[in-house]
Order: sequence, then C-alpha cells, then structure tokens
Amino acid sequence: MPHPLKRVDKIYNFPRLLSEWGRIEKTLESEHWYRRNQTMVQYSEYDDDIWTDGCGSLIRRIRERQKQITDGKEYSILNPLYKGTIFEEIIADHGGTRARVLIKREQSVYSVHTDVSFRCHVALYTNPDAYFVFPKDQIVCHIPADGCAYLVDTTRPHTFINCGRADRTHLVFQV
Repeated sequence: MPHPLKRVDKIYNFPRLLSEWGRIEKTLESEHWYRRNQTMVQYSEYDDDIWTDGCGSLIRRIRERQKQITDGKEYSILNPLYKGTIFEEIIADHGGTRARVLIKREQSVYSVHTDVSFRCHVALYTNPDAYFVFPKDQIVCHIPADGCAYLVDTTRPHTFINCGRADRTHLVFQV
C-alpha cells in the first residue's frame, strides 16, 4: 500500500502565505470561528454562515442539510477575504473544495476517523511534535511549515496529534 502522505512538487511563497494569513487573521472576529479552531475559506450556496457552516463533521452537515450537501464539493465559493490571495492560488492549483483554516491546539488529539476524500494540507505554523498517525498502517508522519502542499490519504483511518507546546495552524481542503 502506498504511503498516505505525498508532498506536491510546487513550492509556494511561504513568506507571502504567512503575511496574507496574518492580515486575514487580524480581521476575523470570534463569530468567524467554529469552536475557536476552524474558519471557512470556501463556503456553499446553502450556507447561512459563510464562516462556520462547513466546519466540523461533514457527516453532520449532510444529515442537517439532507440532499443539498452530499460530499463537500458544494463548498466551492471563495470567501471574500481570500480573493486575490495565495490561498486562492493554492486551492485553484489543486481543484480544492471545502477549504478551511484549522488550528490544532497544543497537546490535543482528534479521534481516529476517516474522511470521504483525500485532503491537501499546507502548514502555516507547526511544531516538531505535531503528527498524522495512521494506526492500522503503523505510520506516523509530520508535515513541515515549508510552503509545500501535502496530499494526505485521509480515507484511511487516521488521527492528528499535537504533542507540542505550540498550536498548529494549517490550510486544509478536499481534493
């Protein structure tokens, strides 16, 4: 079975990415964050709140919206703050949908789960003790904050663990 994480060849301008994120982050209010750790970069035409409706469990969204949301591809409208930014470029390069910025707080972990499709991750801020774990494959891997996009097979059972003493912030979208 192939490794669940693959670095994409293109390298993005990392200082620009951080600069643009810093500018955007300063404009975000507390109501723009879902559970204080996710905010939408893309939204769907069915959303009432373009900042938080696509956050959290996609399965929950599908149940709530019934047939309007089926697989996350409906989240394809770029949030206005991201127009003309490197975020728009990265998402377009990979045909991404349901893009979000996620913060994994220091010393925290997600439950083991699977996603409906592969995810692309671009780390903005991380620490050396932040890992993807694929327990059935016995694989542990780290995505550095290096301006690269990483394709991750999140259809496999996985979790993300931040064992470090600093938050990890990353752009994630489905492909």
